[in-house]
Amino acid sequence: MASPGTDSTRTPVRKLCCNPLGCRNRGTKRCTGCAGAEPETLYCGVECQKTDWPSHKKYCGKMAYTFEMKLIGSSNPVITRVFDVPSWYTFQQLHCTIQYAMGPWQRTHLHEFTFEVPTPGLRNTLSRKHVVLKIREDNDEMDILSVPENNLYLRDAFATTGRLHRTIAPRGAVLPLYYLYDFGVSLVSASEILFRQ
Repeated sequence: MASPGTDSTRTPVRKLCCNPLGCRNRGTKRCTGCAGAEPETLYCGVECQKTDWPSHKKYCGKMAYTFEMKLIGSSNPVITRVFDVPSWYTFQQLHCTIQYAMGPWQRTHLHEFTFEVPTPGLRNTLSRKHVVLKIREDNDEMDILSVPENNLYLRDAFATTGRLHRTIAPRGAVLPLYYLYDFGVSLVSASEILFRQ
């Protein structure tokens, strides 16, 4: 029987260690920039926090996005992947993540990302829809709807304060993101990537 004031159904609390490698002290001070993050970043004192700051500052207070990717045309089984990607990744890094998640693919073919307005009644999912934004490799020719992938961060598109968010979410909901890979041959590897909030 649990003692008064305790909850016997709770899971054991994990050991709260100081964040820097090599420190074995108990972490009692939370990083204020990471409030609400899981797992929490804890320090035993100011010295450990200062020591850890050069590596921690890149990730402090940042979030990750969850994507669900479905390979278009796959069946029995439908090929899907679900993965989390940090918000500070570029679309170029998202491309590398997808390549790794798929098996890994070898990163030897052209690729592009497009945000498209779905066309009702369109049966062929590879048919072109109304493209509102195209994200291309840096060395590709750019057109008016294109931006290079190496300097476009995921947060630029998916964060509600991002510079391209209104473009890809004109009615509040994020449009489908399509990833085309190896489109120089007749068998295009196309994937629909759904953004989970």
